[in-house]
Parts: sequence; C-alpha cells; structure tokens
Amino acid sequence: MKVPTSLAPELAIEGWRGRGLTTTATLGLRLFPAPMLAATIAGVAGVAVALTSLLALVSTGAVLAGFHLLSSGTRFGFANTATLVRLNLAAFLLAVAITTLWFAEPAALPLLWIVFTVAAVALVLDGVDGWLARRRREVSDFGSRMDMAADTAFTIITTLCLVSFGLVGAWVLLIGLMRPAFVAAAWIWPALSSPLPESRGRKIACGGSLGCLVAGLAPPLAALAPALALLALLQLVWSFGRDLRYLLGREAAA
Repeated sequence: MKVPTSLAPELAIEGWRGRGLTTTATLGLRLFPAPMLAATIAGVAGVAVALTSLLALVSTGAVLAGFHLLSSGTRFGFANTATLVRLNLAAFLLAVAITTLWFAEPAALPLLWIVFTVAAVALVLDGVDGWLARRRREVSDFGSRMDMAADTAFTIITTLCLVSFGLVGAWVLLIGLMRPAFVAAAWIWPALSSPLPESRGRKIACGGSLGCLVAGLAPPLAALAPALALLALLQLVWSFGRDLRYLLGREAAA
C-alpha cells in the first residue's frame, strides 16, 4: 500500500523515535554493568551500597541521556565505556565520603586502602580512555565533553575524600572548584569561552595534580597529603593562569 505523501513525514518521525528508543534501551543494557561494578565494590567495602547504587545509576543515566542527544549516530565505543566506568568508580568514592562525613567517624584502614585502590584505577582509566579514543578512532565531541565532566567530578570527589578522612583541610576543595569557576567566569566574560590550543603542559598539570591528590589517599602517605595537595594546587594555578593569560591576550590583540 502506498503511503499518502501528507503522512510520510509523520511516519518517518515515528519510525525514527522507535529506532531511537530501541537503540537507547539496548545501549542502556550494555552500560548496566558499570553501576553494578560500583555497587559490588561498595558491598565488598561494607559501606553505603544503596547510596553508591543510586549515584552510579544517576551517573549512567545522565551519560545515556547525553549520548542520545549529542551522539549524532556515532557508536558509544570502548573509550566512552572506560570514561563511564571512571564515573561510576567516582560515584563509589562520593558515597564513601558522604557516609564518612555524615557519621563523623574515622574510616577503617581496610576501607582507606580500598578507596585509594579505586581512585588509582580511576586515575589510570583517565589516560586509557583518551588512548582508546585515538587508537580506535572513537574521538567525538560527546566523548570530549564526558571526559572533561568526568575529570571535574573525579577531582571534586577526590578532594572531598581527603577532607572527609581528615587528611587535608577544607581549603583543598578549591582545587576541585577551579574548573567550574573557570566555566562560570566564561558566562560573564565571553572571551574565556574561546577555544584553547592543544597543550602538553596543560595535560601534564592536570594529570600531575590528580596524581598528587590520589597519592594523598594512600595510607602510607597520609602525613604528606597536605603537601601533595598543595603541589596539586600550584600545578593547576599555573595551568589555569597560563590559559587565562593566553585568552585575555588574544582578546586584547583582536
């Protein structure tokens, strides 16, 4: 039967919606092991299973919704999967930090080791996802955005863990807030939203600062956590300061 021309666009839209929902549901099932991993770690650690599961499901749901809106037909890929796992590991760390602050009790040594191990794995995945994206040609705008969001979330949560465990004072939270503050400033000062050139120094500063924060969570390095956090802060101040000078200089030259 021939479809009337007047109905063809409506049927095409309905067909697209159906395929989109089917694809999203299938992808959601594939991504489901990531929050299950976070919940399993929480069960082994003996803390906040329900809270971890909730945070992990929210993270995964947000990623799925973002991919559905921004992917433009590209596949999710291994690189984005690595970033998603990193987000769910961060969800576990956040649950531990919230629980520790809520009950105001010092974390047991085995839990501290678990937290450090999870944070170290998440840090490694921070390098793995970019390598996978380049190696497998999975570089995308969505992947770049999710990677930056994961970096920001992981930094904030790591600093929160340092505070909740009593390793560093509340000033360390400034490290996690530097990226959101930069983005917020760009809303007020549009010059700061201009694209930045690729910079090895920026990558080293970002990775080095995260490495210092994660190292501060290691039980044997607890006494050095404030010094490591200060080193992380100095690296980011240098990096953001250099980017700020570049953007303002470009605006002045325009």
